[in-house]
Amino acid sequence: MRLSWYLLIVATVLVLGNVDAFSAEQETCKKFRIVFEDSISKKLDDVYVNDEVAGVISSSESSRIDAKEIQVCIDRKYAGKFEINSVCYVSGNRIVVYNAWSTGIDLKDGEAIKGFTSRMNLYIYEARELSVLIKDTIRAFVLEYANKFLGESTVSKAKDVYGVMAK
Repeated sequence: MRLSWYLLIVATVLVLGNVDAFSAEQETCKKFRIVFEDSISKKLDDVYVNDEVAGVISSSESSRIDAKEIQVCIDRKYAGKFEINSVCYVSGNRIVVYNAWSTGIDLKDGEAIKGFTSRMNLYIYEARELSVLIKDTIRAFVLEYANKFLGESTVSKAKDVYGVMAK
């Protein structure tokens, strides 16, 4: 009877020790999903921030080809580089993290990052985003000055018409 209790205690200690080791291993990285606009047609290696390896592609995902979404495990010391406006692009066999407009707001574990299959596709995306930003800024500027000259009721009617036309 004492032997079975002794074995039960030893087994419990071993299991709890392994759970703690597993927890510590899980805490060393932060997982994100990278969602690409097109399928990736080649095997990718690691995830880079600048010229440093920041993380790895999850082992089940690294062998997949023609995937549009992959999961990566990023070392916690680089997790702050993954912000709301972070994007990734493929360069050679690497995934490179790119922050055009830093927000200082870190992504949460498991959140998605927009990915591009090339740097050129990233630049095209940025150009589209900038054109929308410029258009919205010009529209706000015009509406502000129209409000000053024409009065608020006329401008609010114009906003309503513009809103219907824009949709």
